[in-house]
Amino acid sequence: MKINLFITCALGLLTCAFSVQASDPWNYYRAGGAYSSPSYTQKYDSTFGMSIKGVYGIAGDSDMPNLGGGLLSLNSYTETGDIVHELSLTAGLMSSDAKHFNAFDIGREWGYSDAQIQHFLNEKNITNVDLKIKYQTSIPLLAGYTLNLPLVQEKAYFFLGGKIGVTFNSLKATATIDRKIWQYDSTYRIERGRASATEFNADFTFSATLGFRFAIGNTTDLILGYELLKFHDTDPYHVIQAGISWTF
Repeated sequence: MKINLFITCALGLLTCAFSVQASDPWNYYRAGGAYSSPSYTQKYDSTFGMSIKGVYGIAGDSDMPNLGGGLLSLNSYTETGDIVHELSLTAGLMSSDAKHFNAFDIGREWGYSDAQIQHFLNEKNITNVDLKIKYQTSIPLLAGYTLNLPLVQEKAYFFLGGKIGVTFNSLKATATIDRKIWQYDSTYRIERGRASATEFNADFTFSATLGFRFAIGNTTDLILGYELLKFHDTDPYHVIQAGISWTF
């Protein structure tokens, strides 16, 4: 459903862009592929460029937090007929909000029943357990190839490709436990204990991407994309991307 909605939105934006860029961009197809706007000719022919995108990654693993941030790419374009080949080097910076788990979430993960978990909490006078997990930083360094297929030559493309590299992750876990401490007069106070740990690792990473790019200027494109991003030992992230790229 998310992918269908993304494609529908992208096609809608594409239609708007065409109406601005040319009075009748579909002349390209009616002219048998001979139509080309002089202002865009050679735009991607042995040309270098950059792109910057905002991204939001939805975790495929329900136990992991979602990610948000940005990606910066250096690109090299080469035209073969109407097709544009793109090589890229991409770096990024992402982080996440905290994902919270209570005592029952943790106990069920370890295979205990709710009754066993409740018995343990009562026995230890524990009133609350909160485990918080978050990505402090996630820094991908990726090399990739993208194939850009023309919808309207030099103006709009459907693209698909892949990347491979490494992601440097900083993952922090914080555990908070509240316990009843009974007093001599049969009252009690709540004592809170907290502990945290941070894990640093470099994870092999690969991704597959698809989307649309269309011209909003002689050297500038708008990009809307979807990327399936896999790192660490979790299920892949579903990454929605939007940004701009330019050639020079």
